[in-house]
Amino acid sequence: MLIGTFQQQVGDRIRYHASCDAWLGDDVVLTGVTATVDAGTAICNGIRLDADNRGFHYFVGNGTLNDQFNVIFAQSTSRGELRYDHVQFTIGTNGGAVILSSNQALMLSIVGPAGPTGVTGAGGAGPTGPTGVAGPAGGPTGPSGPTGLGGTGPTGASGPTGAIGATGPANGPTGATGATGIGATGATGATGPLGGPTGPTGPQGVQGVQGTPGSQGPVGNTGLQGIQGIQGFQGPTGLQGSPGTTGPQGVQGIQGPTGQQGVAGNTGPQGVPGIQGPTGSTGPTGFGGAGPTGATGTTGPTGLGLPGPTGPNNGVTGSTGATGPTGATGSTNIDQNSKSVNYTTVLADAGRHLLHPSADTTARTFTIDSNANVPYVIGTAITFVNQNGAGVLTLAITTDTMRLAGPGTAGNRTLAANGIATALKITATEWIINGTGLT
Repeated sequence: MLIGTFQQQVGDRIRYHASCDAWLGDDVVLTGVTATVDAGTAICNGIRLDADNRGFHYFVGNGTLNDQFNVIFAQSTSRGELRYDHVQFTIGTNGGAVILSSNQALMLSIVGPAGPTGVTGAGGAGPTGPTGVAGPAGGPTGPSGPTGLGGTGPTGASGPTGAIGATGPANGPTGATGATGIGATGATGATGPLGGPTGPTGPQGVQGVQGTPGSQGPVGNTGLQGIQGIQGFQGPTGLQGSPGTTGPQGVQGIQGPTGQQGVAGNTGPQGVPGIQGPTGSTGPTGFGGAGPTGATGTTGPTGLGLPGPTGPNNGVTGSTGATGPTGATGSTNIDQNSKSVNYTTVLADAGRHLLHPSADTTARTFTIDSNANVPYVIGTAITFVNQNGAGVLTLAITTDTMRLAGPGTAGNRTLAANGIATALKITATEWIINGTGLT
């Protein structure tokens, strides 16, 4: 797009400014500008962006007289746009039309195909110079007056091709018609010396300058960039899977019976006490007074009675009974018994889990045998598992009772694939069952 027309003299180096506010969006700024001169010796340099990056200054110099050229600016923006604008220059002291760029391909990419030729200026032949004054009578004929410096004026330069506005919402308006040039009046021939002949006719006036081309239609505004779509909401977090059922606790081994205590023997009878010896005789009484005390008789010997014999031991103390064996420790694992047929439980299934595997897609029945046939101890637990892809599994009982935990309804139960259920014996003839996938 044409954004200016300037004329400067040979030897000038002048600083110019270009504002881009008219086409930059409110949130867009320049990121760089480069310049190209399409003809002649002129140089464009010293480009510097404004502080707000919405315009720039530049210098043009080194022009040659009568040079006519375009300075083409490539302007990059923060939105990634690239826009071309140009300025027309003439080097000289007189006005004149700007010639078409010699870099036709580049100019067509900016201004489009050629517009109509500008209007021819109205200049024509200058007026005839006045007749020279007659010399005195009888005097010599004066020399002829010099030929006027005027000649046929140069043909005015063709107007530059009118630029076609870039396609916008509608076609740009038609450029205005160039103004009609005014032909300069030819100079009057010099007056001959007094008494000379009539001076020659003055030269024809210079042809008028061709009118300036019409203004280029404005470039359509650049369409606004589309608004970026709103980012989609993040999908909800998947539900957490339900925890697996805890396996039943292993059955505790039966404790061995305590051995019986032996019978204590009877206490023997106390022995008979020995016989006491006889008392010694008293000594005779002294005469004439009290005689001396007789000597104490010797102590009779101790009776010879012997201790009675110890009574017979009526009961021998019984030996301590042997300690009963320690009951087997219950398994820390729930052993597996896999069945692909209809099956009735046995005593060894206590504390196990019975698996109906995926490989068997046929419906099966697993039956808990009666207490009369298999006397499981109270507290026995049996777990049933119907693996993924296996056929439907029916859980039954023979003559005893099996109730569903919760409702307490009795009867057979159905276990779906991926189901697990545990039956617990709570009396001699009654079981209770609960699990996942159980109906």
